[in-house]
Amino acid sequence: MPGCTTRFLWGWHLMSTKTRRWLARASFALLFAAAALLLAVAGWRSLGLVAFAVIGVCAVLAGGYWFLANRGVLRWLALVLVIAAPVLILVAFAWHHLVWVAVVAVALMVAAAGTARTALNGGGQDAAIPARPAARPQRPFLIMNPRSGGGKVTKFGLKDKAEKLEAQVALLQGPGTVDVAALARQAVADGADLLGVAGGDGTQALVAGIAVRSHPM
Repeated sequence: MPGCTTRFLWGWHLMSTKTRRWLARASFALLFAAAALLLAVAGWRSLGLVAFAVIGVCAVLAGGYWFLANRGVLRWLALVLVIAAPVLILVAFAWHHLVWVAVVAVALMVAAAGTARTALNGGGQDAAIPARPAARPQRPFLIMNPRSGGGKVTKFGLKDKAEKLEAQVALLQGPGTVDVAALARQAVADGADLLGVAGGDGTQALVAGIAVRSHPM
C-alpha cells in the first residue's frame, strides 16, 4: 500500500513471548501454591475456613481479570476486591490462630499478582513502537463501530471529526453483519493509504492484520 504509514503498539516486543508465557504460568503456579497451603492447613481445622480460603483466591483471580479488562468505576471496584480478599483471609485465619499460614499465602498471592503484571506489562514509555515518517495520507479510511466502548463513537462525534479531516468513514451498524475484513480489503484495493479503526479489540486486530499484509514493515 504505497505511502501508507503502519504504526502498531506492540506491547510485547521488549520481552519474548516465551518468557511472558513462563511468567504467566508462574503466576498461576503461585496462586495454586497459595490455595494448596490454605487448603492443606485449614482443612484440619474447619471446612468453612477451607471454603472461605477458596472463595478468597477465586476473588483475587476474578478481581485481577476485571481490573485488567475494564476501565472506570468497575476497574477500581475490582482493585478493591483484589486488596480486600487477602485482608479478609488474614483476618479469618488469624481468628483461628493460623496467622503464619495466611501471611505466607497472601505473600504468594502478591508474588503471583506481580508476576502476572510483569507478563502483561507493555514496558511503559520505552515500549512505544518506532514510527517511520510518512507523507500526509491522501485517502484515509476509518472503520467505526458505534456500539463499541459504550457508544464512544457517537458520544465524542468521531465520525464528524474524521470527515472534517477528509477521511472516509464506514460505520458498522448493519443492517445485518458487516464483514470488517472485506471492508478493509476493499478500501485498500480502492487506494486507501491509511487504515484506522474505532472498535473493540477483535475489530482492531482484524484491521491491523490487513494493514500489515497490505504494507509489510
